[in-house]
Amino acid sequence: MYDERIVGWQLGDFRFLCFLSEGNIVSPLLTENSIVHTLWIGGQLSLMEQLTIKLLQSHGHQVQLWSYDEPMGVPDGTILRNATEILPASSIFRYTGKPLRLIPNGGIGSLSHWSDQFQLKLLHQEGGIYVQLDVACLKPLNFENEYAFASHSLSGRIWPFKKRGIAAFVMKCPAGSPFAASCAAYLASRINEQTIGHLDWESSMGEIGRQHRKYFPFSSQQILNSRLYMDLGCLSKGPFFEATEIPEEVIMIHWSNATHVGRKSDPIPGSVYHQLLKQMNLV
Repeated sequence: MYDERIVGWQLGDFRFLCFLSEGNIVSPLLTENSIVHTLWIGGQLSLMEQLTIKLLQSHGHQVQLWSYDEPMGVPDGTILRNATEILPASSIFRYTGKPLRLIPNGGIGSLSHWSDQFQLKLLHQEGGIYVQLDVACLKPLNFENEYAFASHSLSGRIWPFKKRGIAAFVMKCPAGSPFAASCAAYLASRINEQTIGHLDWESSMGEIGRQHRKYFPFSSQQILNSRLYMDLGCLSKGPFFEATEIPEEVIMIHWSNATHVGRKSDPIPGSVYHQLLKQMNLV
């Protein structure tokens, strides 16, 4: 019989609830955090996507996978949902804007700008947590706040004038959220198949950040403390490539599919990524 006690992590303005049990986090989930939504466009899930789902399931989350077709390689216990309930397949567009030299193919062909809009529409309709399929959750996502966002520093700006965008790899909003509805509509009007060729990679993150400042002025309570996650976008070293010590407070790692797409089914032996795949019996 474990001697359990509830603990609230206070990192900046953001609180993260967990239980400590002889040094292990066994966080019983709040009802609003039990379901995690995600999206897949394509056929076979790679090891990276399977790892995301299995780690979430191992922490007690029910994963609802939205797709236009029935993908292969979906872990047992995953609930498949019809993506046409959110947006029609005809709405899909790919990135054709300014190439970002730090990621393969400059990001050309990525679905990320469209999927940000799908994500916001879904959260307005369903509510709860959305996690992209290139995120490894190391602990339960038991957010106490009704909103949760990860910030992103926009390039090309110098401190103290640097503006913050919102990285969409994890997000939480309540059902019926005015922010989610307005932000999805705003993005659709600014970032679409007709305009995407004239935009840069950070356009969606920047616009979501502007909408956040509009709806939550002078407030950072919805922003996750950066100590809670590792964002590996555009990096060529770290836990995807090697055995790196992960700080105790980190609850998730964003591998960045756009950066590491070439090796997500070919893990580097001994890396943190490889170790997690072994832990989930995927390799």
